[in-house]
Amino acid sequence: MKREILYPELTTLYGDGGNMLLLKQCCNDAVFRETGLEEVPWFVSEDVDFICIGSMSEPKQLLVREKLKPYKERIRELIEKGTVFLVTGNAMELFGQYIEDRKERMEMLGIFDYHAQRNLDKRLNYIVLAQYEKLPVVGVKSQFSQIHGLDNHHFLKMVKGLGDNEGSEFEGIHYRNFFGTYCLGPLLVYNPQFTKHLLELCGQKGEIVFEKELEEAYYERLRKYRHPDSPVVLGHGFI
Repeated sequence: MKREILYPELTTLYGDGGNMLLLKQCCNDAVFRETGLEEVPWFVSEDVDFICIGSMSEPKQLLVREKLKPYKERIRELIEKGTVFLVTGNAMELFGQYIEDRKERMEMLGIFDYHAQRNLDKRLNYIVLAQYEKLPVVGVKSQFSQIHGLDNHHFLKMVKGLGDNEGSEFEGIHYRNFFGTYCLGPLLVYNPQFTKHLLELCGQKGEIVFEKELEEAYYERLRKYRHPDSPVVLGHGFI
């Protein structure tokens, strides 16, 4: 089993690296490679079964785009073959058509049909209480952009919080085994049942490390988010 983390020196903001810390402890038989910005991605020459990329600063998006652009057809091929992708935070914007920031339009990889509209004067901070199939998912979001044009292949059905945009009841993209979401931080730590599902897609079944403790924290956070008095707009101290 070969699993790749793309550009961790740039793409582990907001605790996104916690996802990989958990998976590394769950996957003793897997080989993880952290691909640096000046390296050729492992997926170019190898059939990796899992690829992860997380949040980054807005200026770094263009740098990462340029690094991935030569391999966009290979990325498309891997997605169609069923390789598992976990794309969190604003990394999701890289796989769309473009980012529109006021009068500037920045072309992205063009893998999917959606695009992002960015407003650096308006940061959106929300909790996430949602459904993935029959599974409740919890998380947090903090973003400058909203997604438009994503008309199908939805990942989450929102219960509380911001969807793809302020008029959407859906959040993120799920196409084959590609999962893209603005959810930040250790999404997999927050949602151990979804973590097990993701690992099963990679061919690994069974318990995960600290499963009992992670489940207890998950159900406590779920209870907290479901409470009618819980805030939807995220403030300090509510995670």
